[in-house]
Amino acid sequence: MISTMISTVIAGEESDRKKRAFRILSETLQDLQITQVASASVLLKTETPPPDFLICTSFDPELTSIIPTLREQNPDHALTIVLFDDTACRPSSISNAADSPTTPGMPDPVPTTGDADVSTRLQTISSLFDYWIVTPVESDRDLANQFQLAVFLCEKKRKQFREKVHRKEVESQIQSVLNSIVDAIITIDRRGRIRSFNTTAESLFEYTAAEVIGKNVSVLMPEPYESEHDDYMHHYHRTGERRIIGIGREVKGRKQSGAVFPMYLAVSESVMGGEVIYTGIVRDLSEQRRLEREVLRISEYERGRIGQDL
Repeated sequence: MISTMISTVIAGEESDRKKRAFRILSETLQDLQITQVASASVLLKTETPPPDFLICTSFDPELTSIIPTLREQNPDHALTIVLFDDTACRPSSISNAADSPTTPGMPDPVPTTGDADVSTRLQTISSLFDYWIVTPVESDRDLANQFQLAVFLCEKKRKQFREKVHRKEVESQIQSVLNSIVDAIITIDRRGRIRSFNTTAESLFEYTAAEVIGKNVSVLMPEPYESEHDDYMHHYHRTGERRIIGIGREVKGRKQSGAVFPMYLAVSESVMGGEVIYTGIVRDLSEQRRLEREVLRISEYERGRIGQDL
């Protein structure tokens, strides 16, 4: 079902093509309020936020600089831009470039035949627009199907962006909780890349979160753990055999300075946003081991002293 909540704009100078696009979209999406403007470039430079769904009925060269900048400035806005201009890729020497695209309306961005200037323009179009209709579509029904597919792609893109924004919000909330925990908390993905690193972990390993996020967690391990870690992950994914996940054990950690220390590591597995995440809880055992050595030293001293008294 096509959502009526998509803000849709048809941009371009008055033409039969623009009138046709408005008519077919109005008939296909009867409950959708469609706005028409004369210039896509002016719209994108002045309207904040930009619309969700923009149909350009002519190729405006100014868009080559506007669209990349707009996407960079609005990373969390699902802007879908469609080019509907059957004159954009003339001359006719490559007019059949989109006859057999993988997705209807999406031609091969690097045609093997045709005028070099047109080929360059087609490459530009493929890099700027999410969907394009650059060859004549005689049947209104076929054009309606293409528009419906473009709107479907827009809906899919909006959903992906909403999930991305939601995931960022959840991760931010989780990080706030993790930072309040006394133990060091580290999360990694299936490939072993560090996803989060709380403040206790920063103090313990002498790294800031910015220095390690995105890196393999083995950077926090001395040998032989560092070399064995990726093999262990691959073995677990292949066989399901657990050596530490859900069990916990004493291992060694390595600080940024290179100092090695004993630590207790417990690892749990969970799914967040459809992605497997591993959470490691680390407890520094250095002080515990120091006290144990001190107790042993005192015990040996007392044993020796008692032996002398006897």
